[in-house]
Amino acid sequence: MWRAQARVAPMPAVVLMVSAAGVVVGLFIVFLCRQLASAIAAALDLWMAAGLLGLAVNVSWAAVGSAAAIVAIRTIVKTALRSAP
Repeated sequence: MWRAQARVAPMPAVVLMVSAAGVVVGLFIVFLCRQLASAIAAALDLWMAAGLLGLAVNVSWAAVGSAAAIVAIRTIVKTALRSAP
């Protein structure tokens, strides 16, 4: 008997593309705008998005810990960047 299979986008590829986009956007901002703080903030936002997308695929305690670590690092770094002169 034939069964229709749902087409699911390969999420690990999407996670990899979002992570790579973080690097590309960060480098783009550094080289074109000469703003390191903005580049780091944009890259961290995209890496956080990639971590949360990865969490949607792999629901385990290790994945939850990884996503929590990314969010904590992002929060600390963005706070430090805002308070830097």
